[in-house]
Amino acid sequence: MNDEIHEIPLDEIIVSDWNVRRSEPDKDLEELAASIAKHGLLQPVVLMGEHGNPPYWLIVGQRRFLAHRDVLRRKKIRAIFAGKLNRIQASIRSLVENMTRTDLNYADAAKAITYLYRQMDRDERKVKAETGLSLQRIRQYVDIEERASPKMKGKLRSKKVTPIDVQRVLRAASGDIDKADRLLEKMERQKFTTCLLYTSDAADEEDS
Repeated sequence: MNDEIHEIPLDEIIVSDWNVRRSEPDKDLEELAASIAKHGLLQPVVLMGEHGNPPYWLIVGQRRFLAHRDVLRRKKIRAIFAGKLNRIQASIRSLVENMTRTDLNYADAAKAITYLYRQMDRDERKVKAETGLSLQRIRQYVDIEERASPKMKGKLRSKKVTPIDVQRVLRAASGDIDKADRLLEKMERQKFTTCLLYTSDAADEEDS
């Protein structure tokens, strides 16, 4: 990759479908934009393509790009070029960048990890070598992506449940996805009730 930084017009950039961040890319953009306005863009975005031959494809830095375009209304953004990458290479680059920089939504990470796992002959050690993730974490991502229902993944995206919650209900339901969904909803209600009871007890103690 060429580390030379260029000022690239925003209208020459397309957000690639290979970018692994799919959920809430515009979350807290105002805060990010305020930081950029005060301190400048500390980390350039990463583009695929050859400088001088637009359009370019954004593979790393989607939130930085959106902050420039939608909040700051800038015309250009600082960028470096990754050159020509295939889909696997672009997915790896996007995944590693997002997981080390900002907390990547679990469901998005699971989807990206599982894509790499399938493309690499379902060899988790190859995925580990490319991403630096532990085998245990890779197995958890793949297990959830391949077995969890859309409803479960939605709850993961909204952080209403944890990955461990999902794996527990999947095991308990023995492959019955409808049953697993019902168990997860019950678990979620129990957590909510416990939280209310704790809050109520704390309030009682303050009043006593």
